[in-house]
Amino acid sequence: MNLLDICREFRTAIEVVCDERGFSIKDRMHRFPGGCCDDTCDLFAYYLNEEYGIHARQLVKIYEPDEPEIRCNHVVLLLDDDNIIDLTGDQFPGGPKVYYGKEDDFYQAMEFDRIQDNYNIEQDRRLWDDYQAILSKLGH
Repeated sequence: MNLLDICREFRTAIEVVCDERGFSIKDRMHRFPGGCCDDTCDLFAYYLNEEYGIHARQLVKIYEPDEPEIRCNHVVLLLDDDNIIDLTGDQFPGGPKVYYGKEDDFYQAMEFDRIQDNYNIEQDRRLWDDYQAILSKLGH
């Protein structure tokens, strides 16, 4: 299975958990993809590392369309080969549902903020429970 297929499969598993109301209403993942980019990156980065030995960090960008009141951060995964992965781009107008590759015009239009490590989901009960729910939809 290629990496784009892995991305799509993980995204689909998140959608199934959402559709089945598997995320708590108190958990922002229940609104996926809106406002879930950082948690999704933490979850998917953990999965990529555990299952495939793929290392990724978070690339934090600033999305600011023509209306400044909509300005917000957007987080994607940055791989060691400088490709990015985004499983939540469709929360923005014109954004892709799943993206894997070099930054295209959509991402280049966002302002760079920082690169940071992913959060260790083993240290957060909510994220760990989310991860287990997603894994169950992946057949693990």
